[in-house]
Amino acid sequence: MLFEWNFLFFTAAAPGLLADYECENQEISDQCFAECRLDYLNCRAECDSSLCDSQCLENFQICESSCPCSVDCPSGCKDCPDHPLCHSQSTTEATTTELVPIEPNEVKILVIMPDLRESYLTSGDGETVTAAKIAAPRWDFTAYSRFAVVEGRLHVFGGWSDNKKIARLEGCTLVELSARLNEKRDGGSEALSINDGSKALLCFNTVDKRSCEIFDGSKSTATFSATFTHESGGLGLYKNRPATVGCYSDHTNAETLQLAGWSAIPDQPEALSGHSLVGLENGAMLQLGGKVASTGAYQTSIWQLKDDFWTRLGELQQSTAFGATIYIGRSIYHFAGSNSPFPIHRIDLGDEEDLEKVELIGNHDYFNFYPVLFQTSDDLCQTV
Repeated sequence: MLFEWNFLFFTAAAPGLLADYECENQEISDQCFAECRLDYLNCRAECDSSLCDSQCLENFQICESSCPCSVDCPSGCKDCPDHPLCHSQSTTEATTTELVPIEPNEVKILVIMPDLRESYLTSGDGETVTAAKIAAPRWDFTAYSRFAVVEGRLHVFGGWSDNKKIARLEGCTLVELSARLNEKRDGGSEALSINDGSKALLCFNTVDKRSCEIFDGSKSTATFSATFTHESGGLGLYKNRPATVGCYSDHTNAETLQLAGWSAIPDQPEALSGHSLVGLENGAMLQLGGKVASTGAYQTSIWQLKDDFWTRLGELQQSTAFGATIYIGRSIYHFAGSNSPFPIHRIDLGDEEDLEKVELIGNHDYFNFYPVLFQTSDDLCQTV
């Protein structure tokens, strides 16, 4: 066992041994290695013999060597254009070179409330709001759940009714899957779509504030635990890596999930919790609202972490916390969970993802911790 883990840590540095080669695809290489390692861990988890363990290790070596910028492809995708990740990037770049702005009145968001009977559809300008009907085993099925889109389909995780459940929206019905979470996920948990939406990262809860796991669409597998506690600390992408900031228990520590585990990034100037984190295409990350852990004061702040430096970019029109966000076109939509009058904001960004405008587009009538959001192109689940 010691030999195998030494091998993994040695191999994690292997791309660096090829530094003499010019490789233009280091991000793809990092993603490839991460997927190889996850496959190895999944393989080992299903083994019951040393022969099986050895086969898993051999498969890992083959997988890692074939990654862009590694032994078999030292110059990256130019050496192995048929590698699935290279092909995926080529296809994406040819069709979606940048995030295309969408007029707010053309945006449609399904908002699934903790009380399913209060769910609705809204336009991005807030002018058109219609009731939506979502079926589930019970009316509070999504209360204190967290959500992520995996392979284009909305999934909800944990929550009040069953803190280890995984459910998927099929049509207008939330269907519980046979797969289960490894750890309890509740109001202190966070979820994030990763690997271009092919998987979801689930982390933290009100008891084990460090644990994380990855759901791949069929099963959930444990991954690295965070260094610090991060109950209600959010999950977002910073430099295209999962990141989290702060905790309900009052600290400013921030960290990001790398190939070998969590590592520190610059601390946030304020100790907040219940905020929302949003990763931008330019590698920066926004932190919206939140609650001062020591005083309970709700915030209007819009913070940005960019190039390892925190800046307070602007303010929301009303304070908010324990809500949910969705990034569509060049606009971020934030739906408050707590603090009256429970605002709904749209944050418009420019071509370089600079802050342009903050609009208040609505309010909820009462607190609704962690609504579930899903972009749709039609009147999905609208009641007649």
